[in-house]
Amino acid sequence: MSKKVLLDTDTILYAIHHNLSLPSQGYAISIITEIELHSSSKFQEMMPFFKVYKINKVIRKKSKELERRYGFSFYESVICATALIHDNMLLTANRRLSTVSNLNSFLIQSLQ
Repeated sequence: MSKKVLLDTDTILYAIHHNLSLPSQGYAISIITEIELHSSSKFQEMMPFFKVYKINKVIRKKSKELERRYGFSFYESVICATALIHDNMLLTANRRLSTVSNLNSFLIQSLQ
């Protein structure tokens, strides 16, 4: 399995609002992001290019651990857990998420 870059919700919103296009492969999202953005027609146009990771028992367990350890919201913890479990780099504008140990993340500071 080739590594993917997991995009969080803020990163996709930034791409949508700035009319940025993404390459047609190599990106993944959490089901959480799909749920948060399901009503956006521009997001729906992007959907075929994303691998969508669902929440499973392993992600749920890791998510709860991250919530306790870092004080993350449910959404933050699921997105981080998804990136960790699938060994994906997380592309995020959320500085808090980039503090997770063992998480390969790239912080986009210009989105703030």
